[in-house]
Amino acid sequence: MYLNRPPFSYRSDNTIPNFADVGPICVMDAHCALCARGAKWITHNDRSAEFRIAPLQSDWGNALMTHYGWIPTILRPGSISLRGAVTLHWTP
Repeated sequence: MYLNRPPFSYRSDNTIPNFADVGPICVMDAHCALCARGAKWITHNDRSAEFRIAPLQSDWGNALMTHYGWIPTILRPGSISLRGAVTLHWTP
């Protein structure tokens, strides 16, 4: 992950698809039950509609994650490998 990138550096990245760039962005795995539940919770509780939810599998979500050095590769349900360096696993 590229932690040294300045905030909002994706705005000058031509590989990021155009989107309404307002409010915080949550990139979530659309195939993960935990992420789906989290997205549902955000949607229900975000009364002022500040948050934007980008599915990891969308062009937009994938481009944002790639910009910051998180190249997702789905290994099996509940697992994500991030450029081979980090593996997140959740078992229901």
